[in-house]
Amino acid sequence: MQLDIAAYGWQDAHWASLYPEDMPTEWRLDFYSNEFMAIVLPAALLDQHDDTTLTAWFADAPERFHFYWELSDNIQAQRLLHFVQQQGRPAGLAGYLWRGDRPAGDVLSALDSILPGDSSTQAVTVLELDGPPDLKAIRQHILRWQQEGREQCLLVIHPHAGALQTLRQLQTLGILLNG
Repeated sequence: MQLDIAAYGWQDAHWASLYPEDMPTEWRLDFYSNEFMAIVLPAALLDQHDDTTLTAWFADAPERFHFYWELSDNIQAQRLLHFVQQQGRPAGLAGYLWRGDRPAGDVLSALDSILPGDSSTQAVTVLELDGPPDLKAIRQHILRWQQEGREQCLLVIHPHAGALQTLRQLQTLGILLNG
């Protein structure tokens, strides 16, 4: 089972203690990816950047690093589909997270044939945290997912007081459970 522990974005003030004070903001993703192995790209952040920037993020990340692309509407789903069709699937693009009502048409069906997602196929099992973790409960979720044969699971840590500590605790838990 692939278990990814990911921050929801990397630029929120709750992540600031991770970075040296004088670090330029454009270096933060690189810095983050040297300590952690996955990130969720928030839809609002994706809307602020063009495909050239996104391509650079994927190219600059370490080989083992995973990105999850958040989608909240049909326009964003079409953008992701177009991006993958035009650029090819970047090695680090591990899947997408759908946030909203399932759109009309077959955009997500087309995405599901290319990328794992958390929509109709449930190819990505997601647990989201926005506070201090109950490590025993999370461990039980992970063990149950392993028993059920889930192939790809994602723990998403949303920005909150103590978010960096939560991210580090879950990363340690993931290492212990994955050996």
